[in-house]
Amino acid sequence: MKNKNLNYKIDPKKFVSPLVVISVVLIIVNTLLHIIQYQFGFSKTIFEEFFLDEENNIPTYFATFILLISSLLLMLIGMYHKKSNGKNRFYWNFLSIIFLVLSIDEMSALHERLIYYVRILLNPSGFFYFGWLIPALAMVIILSIVYLKFFLQLPKKTKYSFLLAAILYLMGVFVLEAIGGNFFESFGGDNLSYAMITTVEETLEMAGVIVFIYALLDYMRNENIQYVFGEKPELNTEENKIA
Repeated sequence: MKNKNLNYKIDPKKFVSPLVVISVVLIIVNTLLHIIQYQFGFSKTIFEEFFLDEENNIPTYFATFILLISSLLLMLIGMYHKKSNGKNRFYWNFLSIIFLVLSIDEMSALHERLIYYVRILLNPSGFFYFGWLIPALAMVIILSIVYLKFFLQLPKKTKYSFLLAAILYLMGVFVLEAIGGNFFESFGGDNLSYAMITTVEETLEMAGVIVFIYALLDYMRNENIQYVFGEKPELNTEENKIA
């Protein structure tokens, strides 16, 4: 008996709409609770289950979930191009691994442990007060060089969508994190201003991942990627160029 081909045609807008709604609700609740905390003197422990910058809480589970979705979609694209002998399937598969690692890190905060070791070695301050930014920035530069040719070969719409997602996510990860580190070093983290910096940071990161999910689904739909299991698909000439 032949395996039935699985259809992954999903409307990108319908798929990401609930993710957008959930993220907006989390941002609003986080902001309101921080204002209540610092304006009325409530204990942080009462509200931390909803704070975007805390670990092992509702926003953390959501952020982990959307990173896992990204990893899964990248895996499906990689499986498809492996089935069709796409020459760039390695890039899709490796991106899937990267997002899987990011989801694990989101849940376990592994990058936070780098701060201790980088601080011992380099004693960073100012915008690099959170020392993990230094090795992370080096890794992003290396990956950007490795992926440049692959990126330039993507369809125009996918390319710009990926670029927008990367800008949003990296602005949160690096720019706002750096601003937050500089502020934390001077004024500490137990104040409303720092809470708002981290809120913008986490907002940009969530926005970047959701835009990326939309871009992946849109790419899958436009390239007619629906056969992951089953018979080997036939690709048109244009698709072979960017596979």
